[in-house]
Amino acid sequence: MLNLEIYTPDNLLAGAVPLGGGNPRDVVYHHASVALDTEQVQLIYTVEGQYAYYIAAPSYLFAGHAESITPMAAALPGTKGHRGDGAYIAPSETGFAVVIRRGVNLYSFVGDRQSAEAFVARYGVDIYAADNALALPWEGYYVGEMKRVNRASFWATLAGAVVAIIAACLWMILASQTASMEQDIAQNRQKARDQVSGLVKDFSDFAIHPLHRSLSEIQTFVSKVGIIEGFINLYQVDASKVKKWSIELPTYVTADVIERLGDKPEVTNPPDKPVIVVKFDSSQKK
Repeated sequence: MLNLEIYTPDNLLAGAVPLGGGNPRDVVYHHASVALDTEQVQLIYTVEGQYAYYIAAPSYLFAGHAESITPMAAALPGTKGHRGDGAYIAPSETGFAVVIRRGVNLYSFVGDRQSAEAFVARYGVDIYAADNALALPWEGYYVGEMKRVNRASFWATLAGAVVAIIAACLWMILASQTASMEQDIAQNRQKARDQVSGLVKDFSDFAIHPLHRSLSEIQTFVSKVGIIEGFINLYQVDASKVKKWSIELPTYVTADVIERLGDKPEVTNPPDKPVIVVKFDSSQKK
């Protein structure tokens, strides 16, 4: 958390929604995206009982705050900073953010100090200053989904490799025990060793495969583009390590934000589209 920025946007929304047997992350996302009227949403959520509690904001507000945290997570049941029903207050981007918990309900407000105090007074609850030391990170819904899929894929591959190696070892032991001649025993043992070595090599090759090595780079790129509500038309790295990508960005995205994408891309403004087109081709770079 040491290198993360404290950031609470002015367009902050808090809510509580019954789970009804659904996946909490999906339930929260759909509830927040409808309320915020955008599919690109940054979230923090917790679950208590049959309810999911969340704070959310539109992703475009995080264009310059990709790696950020907020102390307002303290308003969510189950977090370290949560102290039960009450009003949780912290500075927002230009004023003060308030999230009030009363039972299974959350209410949010952002405004100047006087307006925030008036909002709290309507509910007659205790007031808690949200602690920056207990702030939690914002995460985009689609970026989080990609991380979950990649983690599941990696562990499934690892489990398969381990099972294969164990099976080969067991075969080696059984072959050794059942061989009736010393020559057969030696041959069976060598065969098993060769199979185990081959399996280990195959798994090692997977671990150092270019696709595996570049997974972190791809995730970072998708995260940056998603936060600024961009659309990826192309992302390609061929066998000769030539990298090409092309994205479309909203016209409000500034040059310094594009620079954070890396690779020093080419930027154009098509006359027939209300977007910014950003392209990179390493084969064209000297």
